[in-house]
Order: sequence, then structure tokens, then C-alpha cells
Amino acid sequence: MPPELHNSATPPSSPPIPYSTSRRRQQSKVCKTPSRGPVAVLLPQGSPLLETTNPQLPRLPSPPIKATKTAVRTGKGKAPQGRAKKAPKKSNIIVRKTKKRRFRPGTKALREIKKLQKEVKLAIPKRAFSRVVREVAFSISPSLQFQSIALEALQEAAEAFLISVLENANLCAIHARRVTLQKKDVDLVRELTKRMGTWANCSL
Repeated sequence: MPPELHNSATPPSSPPIPYSTSRRRQQSKVCKTPSRGPVAVLLPQGSPLLETTNPQLPRLPSPPIKATKTAVRTGKGKAPQGRAKKAPKKSNIIVRKTKKRRFRPGTKALREIKKLQKEVKLAIPKRAFSRVVREVAFSISPSLQFQSIALEALQEAAEAFLISVLENANLCAIHARRVTLQKKDVDLVRELTKRMGTWANCSL
């Protein structure tokens, strides 16, 4: 055959399309075609969507994780070395301790006795004494009532009687060569006043 007929029957073949351009055209065609079905999208290798969308595909190895140092607690209640508080410096001031003054036995008691002897006020609280008087009076007759002046007079008389009894009991304790007042001293004073009457309270 002549070369002219061969060229007219079979057109010259086009040069081959490189791989990269053909792949891009396929991707553009697949993405642009409007269809109601699923759209195929080519994803790059190693993307995280491949693991979630298609579980049947083999999982690619994940990149290695860098090892990080964890904080270790050295001790209970100890502050870190950088934030440790410095101990306060001790001052050179010398503090002299004053000695507590000590008295001889009986000195404070005598001081209290002298203080009470100088006072003119009543020793027993008024409310407590009036409560006792009303309790005794209520047991005798519930309709009894007392004025404040009457309660004061009763309290003065009661305190005077108690003072006289305690004075005589103290004399009995001194006669027995004792300093401590005991119950038997008060009983002796009461027995003497019963037998001797008012003469026992008279001072000779």
C-alpha cells in the first residue's frame, strides 16, 4: 500500500496522557456529576476519615506518640522546692520571765476575810434568798406574799444568825487544836444553844 492511503485511513494516534492529569480529570468528573446516589470521593492516604467511614479497610499505623513526663508527688503536705517558705529569723531579744509571787499559806484567806468584814453589803444574792423564802412559805400557805423590805429584813437576820453560828463553830475548832472547820463543830454549837438558850451567844 502506498503511504498516502495508510495515513488517510488511520488517523495518527494522540500522545499518551500522563497519570496525574488523567487522575485529576476523573476526580473532577465524579464530583461534578449530579446524582441522587452516593458520591465517590477519593481521599488521600492516611486521612482519619477512612477509619470512620469504611471500617472494612485496614487501619493504617498511627504516628508514634511522644512520651511526656508525669508529675510525681514527693511527700505528703510538702511544698515544692521552688516555693518552700523560709523559716522566720529568731530575734535576739531576751525576754525575762517574771516569777509568780507566792504567799504563805493562809495569807489570801485572811485577806478575803478582812475584805468581807469591811463590806456592808449582803453576802447572799437577793433572788436566791427570796426564792428559798417563797418556797418555804408556799409549803405552809400558798396565798402568802412578801414585800421587798420584808425580804431584806429576813435576809439580814438570817445572815447575822449564820455569822454567829460560824463564829462559835470556829472557836470550837480552835479549842480542839484544829484549823479546819468541821460538821461536828457546828453540831456542838447548835447543841449548846439549845441547852443554854440566848446566854450561849453572849460575849463574856
